[in-house]
Amino acid sequence: MNGLWRVRENKREMSSDLGFSPSSARSWGEAWTVEKLGILEKYLDAYTTALKHKDFALWYIDAFAGTGRISLPASAVGQDDEIEIKDGRAFLDGSAKIAADIRDKPFDKLIFIEKESARTEALQNRIGSDNRVDIRNDEANQELQRICQTTPWHGTRAVVFLDPFGTQVEWKTVKSLAQTQCIDVWILFPTMAVRRLLPRDKLPEHEPRLNRVFGNDAWKDLYEEKRQPTLYEEEMVSYHSDRGTEAIVGRYRERMEKIFAGVSKAKSLRHPRKNSVLFDLIFAVSNPEAKQLAMRIARHILQM
Repeated sequence: MNGLWRVRENKREMSSDLGFSPSSARSWGEAWTVEKLGILEKYLDAYTTALKHKDFALWYIDAFAGTGRISLPASAVGQDDEIEIKDGRAFLDGSAKIAADIRDKPFDKLIFIEKESARTEALQNRIGSDNRVDIRNDEANQELQRICQTTPWHGTRAVVFLDPFGTQVEWKTVKSLAQTQCIDVWILFPTMAVRRLLPRDKLPEHEPRLNRVFGNDAWKDLYEEKRQPTLYEEEMVSYHSDRGTEAIVGRYRERMEKIFAGVSKAKSLRHPRKNSVLFDLIFAVSNPEAKQLAMRIARHILQM
């Protein structure tokens, strides 16, 4: 298996290869980011090996590709001589670079989608002249839906990584991926971000966004009706959501199970100091015939 954190021998690449200052790299995240990318790399390595002798073209699609590089606090990665450290920051390969560097059975095509032009340019500089790579400067939902609808999937299999900053992934996009029956999906569900949208006093503002994430108003079941007597012998009805993050991601998984052949348990990624759930990593396979193998691989990796 490829080493998770590959860096070039020339440590001075940090600014020149990116085309802008290191601080402009995707710079949020801590130990949970390392965990997330480790899970992804293990799956990509196992996936390509499992299909090594199959007559399929193998694609990898990264919907929020970034620059191909991650910047984290050095404390998040521990001591490792192979990791570049500068000014208290650790610089690591991002998901796009990890996928491009799979070598045992390389992907035949890699599609990297990134909305911000500066990140697209930096990713191009980092990936280089790899003729398998197709970098698209576009909005992720629109481009993914277009790929799903226009690709002749017969003879092609793909892994899609959905790693948004927040609630950008629309249910319509997730449904399009499931309908291909040829795509495995890793989605980083923004559990904490969704929880912060649930307070009832902000509902009119946030309801459209929650509907886009869940595909309908199924999330409203997370609310409980509360009745309180008033001075006028009437009851005041209010609604509150005191449900925890497990209930939130559970509702999302229930929606996924209706459209995918198989869906993993959620892997909670927590804040390293507060221990609160920030995201939940969920795997789903769309091809019923591939369900058994794909789910076995994913379950093994998630339990490691």
